[in-house]
Amino acid sequence: MKGKIMLALKKLHENLSLVRDQKKTGRVYVYIREKDAINCVWIVVKDGQVFDIIVQKVSNQTQVNNFLTQPIKDIVFVPAQLTESEEPNPYAPSIDSLLKQIESGKSDTITLSTEPTGRLLQLSNQINMIIDKKKLDRSTIRGRIGLKAGILMNITENTPDDPNKIEKLIQAANEVLGEKLQ
Repeated sequence: MKGKIMLALKKLHENLSLVRDQKKTGRVYVYIREKDAINCVWIVVKDGQVFDIIVQKVSNQTQVNNFLTQPIKDIVFVPAQLTESEEPNPYAPSIDSLLKQIESGKSDTITLSTEPTGRLLQLSNQINMIIDKKKLDRSTIRGRIGLKAGILMNITENTPDDPNKIEKLIQAANEVLGEKLQ
């Protein structure tokens, strides 16, 4: 069974890599085998980046935040145009973070979130996406930002928002990364 899971994750990695490298737009359908049914997760992509992650039918087993932990039956990419009115999910993970999660072999222990989070966590995730996009060393850059801001960067969903920390984090990240955080 473990071999089948690894093959499915490898196929998902190959599909996502192709989508990213060729800057494709469409949907990656991830079919998940459940006890009595097949569920489907759509990874909506636009110009090679994750636009949103949608579970076609939410069950007790398959949720958006744990779909990589489920037994994958098949993966299919279907090119499609997104309408101009469609808005990206600002909480969707980057395609690079999905790929790193699959590569790490820890996809069964890490969960994804596409739900609203605290502002500090949003900023932390945005910093990670910029670091990944620029292919920088995450530990080094996050350390520099943390030192400059005077805060610890071990921000989780349980970290309470503090306007002072948010302001310092934005300022430090803008200086270190050379990009404006949103």
